[in-house]
Amino acid sequence: MVKTYNIGIIGFGKRAKDIWGKSITAYNSVPDNDKCRLVAIVDPRPEDELRTELSVCGAPDARIYRVPVEMYENEKLDGVIIGTRCSLHTKMALINAEYGIPVLLEKPVSTTDEDLASLEGILDTMDEKTLISFPLRVAPLAVRAKEIIDTGILGKISQVQGINNVPYARGYYHKWYRDDSETGGLFLQKSTHDLDLIQFILNEPKPVMISATETKNIFVGDMPAGLKCADCEKRAECPESDINVASYGDRYQIGEFCAFAVDTGNHDSASVIVKYADGMHAVYTQNFVARKAAGRRGLRIIGYNATLEFEFNSNCIDIFYHNENKTEHIDMTELCKHSHGGGDLKMIDSYVKMLGGARSPAPLSYGVLSAKLCLAARRSAEENVFVKID
Repeated sequence: MVKTYNIGIIGFGKRAKDIWGKSITAYNSVPDNDKCRLVAIVDPRPEDELRTELSVCGAPDARIYRVPVEMYENEKLDGVIIGTRCSLHTKMALINAEYGIPVLLEKPVSTTDEDLASLEGILDTMDEKTLISFPLRVAPLAVRAKEIIDTGILGKISQVQGINNVPYARGYYHKWYRDDSETGGLFLQKSTHDLDLIQFILNEPKPVMISATETKNIFVGDMPAGLKCADCEKRAECPESDINVASYGDRYQIGEFCAFAVDTGNHDSASVIVKYADGMHAVYTQNFVARKAAGRRGLRIIGYNATLEFEFNSNCIDIFYHNENKTEHIDMTELCKHSHGGGDLKMIDSYVKMLGGARSPAPLSYGVLSAKLCLAARRSAEENVFVKID
């Protein structure tokens, strides 16, 4: 029998709208799937603006609240999605914990050590009632790669190498994301996914030490704080102006703020080394200057007998055997057509099943660990030190 779950969303921004308007809508369209009904949202923006967005997402009658408590007190909710700006994730998760409702929580779970400590205080009650938005760990490509690795075909794992060259990164310098005091910076914005993916692939190893470094020599300058492209005398000649970005075919990346202003935050690139309790280590690097076909995201896992690599842009897995002239190539494009390599749709499937009593594939403790690693990486890069992971 098909069930219908009443869902509330806190923070109806782009990510929440994508989850509802694309992933959940696609999930609901499958006849035998249980259904999700958006009954309420919490968002401070004007009601007419929200009504338009709700209609586009197929929920024109959802009730609008201004503060979370009003929604919790007036609605009979089966589940909640938290999609606020990053600095509010912890606060909203703590409010939700008071009601004990299963929650899909956007990453990063926290942007400060203090917030992270608060979340650790609700692990006993909310760990398995939480699904962290880590779609890469449920993406078909990663799941298949893990299945292969778990057969032991690679032999003893020596090292993991991860890369994320982000081709759509202009928003981190042109939009509100440029305020790293709001987001926690790009370790928490991006590395949180990939470091969690390594945890998944290696069956949740114990990290014990982390070191990181970062570079900011591209999106840096002396233009006035708060400057907008529309008001800039260099608009026509600036390679990052809104009109020039549009000419590159990257209109979706356009933001209103100057990428070369004194208040533009976020590094251009960074690298992280994580050491694990068993002596193995992982190296991960992220770059926000690469564009278009230069985009790459994936892992290379090097064992004694063979190396396996998978990459989300090509949706392929390659295995290279070390002691024989043999390679294997697996193309998984057909299973990876939805966003995040099919991971968003699988994540919603996991969330709905969690509402029905199934175990969360990415509980709160996984989000806490990933944020802890990213906060430690940020500290390491700022202070030029190795940081122990408790």
